[in-house]
Amino acid sequence: TLKRDIDLKEFIVWRHPETRLRACGDSYMGRCPWHADDTPSLHVWERPDMHWYCFSCQEGGDVFSWLLKREAHNFREALEIAASYLGRAVPGPAPQSIEVQRL
Repeated sequence: TLKRDIDLKEFIVWRHPETRLRACGDSYMGRCPWHADDTPSLHVWERPDMHWYCFSCQEGGDVFSWLLKREAHNFREALEIAASYLGRAVPGPAPQSIEVQRL
């Protein structure tokens, strides 16, 4: 699956180079992009479950929730971004095609 195949730390840095993450035990840590962060509170775990969590604002999730929250995409757009990162296509009709079929 896309979610399993994406290296979350590399993906976050690829999409947002201003988010600097450094190794810290079994995770990576950096400053949270959603609030003023004097000390790094954002943690990103790669394996086995690849998720992120901010211990200050208590937000967290996976690659899709990062795109939904950080870039305000809908799920289809987030899916397409994740697929393009891996050089894959998203199967199925685009949302506009679905609307036309309903009419």
